[in-house]
Amino acid sequence: MRRSTLLVVLFCFGCSSAKTVPRPISPSAEEITEIHLERTGSPLGDCSAFKVTLHRDGTADYWGDACVIRKGQHRGNFDQYYFDKLAQLIASQGFFEMKDRYPDNGTVILDAVNSVIKVTHSGKQTSIFDNARRGLVELWAIEMLIDATIEKVEWEKRVEGTNKTLKREHVSPTATKAPG
Repeated sequence: MRRSTLLVVLFCFGCSSAKTVPRPISPSAEEITEIHLERTGSPLGDCSAFKVTLHRDGTADYWGDACVIRKGQHRGNFDQYYFDKLAQLIASQGFFEMKDRYPDNGTVILDAVNSVIKVTHSGKQTSIFDNARRGLVELWAIEMLIDATIEKVEWEKRVEGTNKTLKREHVSPTATKAPG
């Protein structure tokens, strides 16, 4: 009995004196300054291709390329509340601890929807590539909330190469063209 007690005490002492490696602290929602989504579609399905950057100050930049109603450069404004909620979701869902690509085995699935989510925080950028929507469900939720947030933006078409705008639009930039 004494021997087993001594072993338990020695084991516990050894565990408590072992050095632990501190984990890097994840950025808080308040440290996030930009959220960027770039999506390239598949020729076999959803072919939408666009880039959007949401800024903490409630402004947004958008560039639509293919299979979207809104093509070209756009700039807009939205309620900062949506950015704050999106930043909270990103921080709470472990975005900064996720792998930098999915699938994480190096496989690239061709003819698939691809997304890149980039989050700028404390002067640094964390980027995750999601090939064929093979990422974690938490990554999918973040992407879906980005889509929902960009629908809240009041967009203005930019004249290429200038700071001029043409008109204010309320159509979702992620909506695809109607068939026909």
